[in-house]
Amino acid sequence: MDSSANDPAAQGYSYEADRPESYDDGEELSTEDIHRLLAAFIICVIATLAHKGDIFWTLMFFFSILLCGIWWASDKTDNLYQSFTKKPTLSQRYQFHDEF
Repeated sequence: MDSSANDPAAQGYSYEADRPESYDDGEELSTEDIHRLLAAFIICVIATLAHKGDIFWTLMFFFSILLCGIWWASDKTDNLYQSFTKKPTLSQRYQFHDEF
């Protein structure tokens, strides 16, 4: 029996050619995604340490949640500002000029 009949290297196959068609290079993790995963992992570790009621780790857990909230909001400051304020229309802006 010829052993080269079952050998993929002898048949000219390569890993690049055997890659499935549905694989998309855009599905790789970005550095921002890795930072988010690392922050979530750290929060999980701190929460595990805080689950027995130790005041130090409980305070560290709440502090880390607060820091992650600030980190999340820092990316969205423009969107948050625009959601709390609305631009007045022209009729609202000049409504008091008719009184004079």
